[in-house]
Amino acid sequence: TSNKGDDNTQAIVRAYYNISKLKETAKSFQNKIKSSDLAAVNAGINTSLTSNEQDLKEFMKSRKIEVPRGDSKKNSQAIKQTDAIFDKFIATLDDAFLNATIDEVYSREMAYQLIRVKDLITRRKKASPSSQRSVYEKIEKNLAESSKQLENYHKAK
Repeated sequence: TSNKGDDNTQAIVRAYYNISKLKETAKSFQNKIKSSDLAAVNAGINTSLTSNEQDLKEFMKSRKIEVPRGDSKKNSQAIKQTDAIFDKFIATLDDAFLNATIDEVYSREMAYQLIRVKDLITRRKKASPSSQRSVYEKIEKNLAESSKQLENYHKAK
């Protein structure tokens, strides 16, 4: 069934695009964060996401899966759904910045998004053949570590 392959491809594209959008968000809010502790945590998250994005990009290239661009007119449902999630996420962060609550809201919302994307990666890992699991395991571990760093930041406040 070729449809199964399409589903698998879309799931990989969705995972990649979520990581990519998380990285963009971490990067774009780096200078808006007030707390130096949170800024340090966020810089680490950005580095981790950059590595995850690169790993997935290589993985996709090795499987001849086209790497999505956010501006493409022929974007799939997976891309459109992800864009909708991130539009809402960024609007929430922008509001928090304007209301001078960026650190609190950013740390909470980014932690939520990291866990949401980690769950997506975990589902991909479970649905993948064992030969492909290592790429997902590494990303899953990085996302878990990043959300834990945000949790520790919260506890220390």
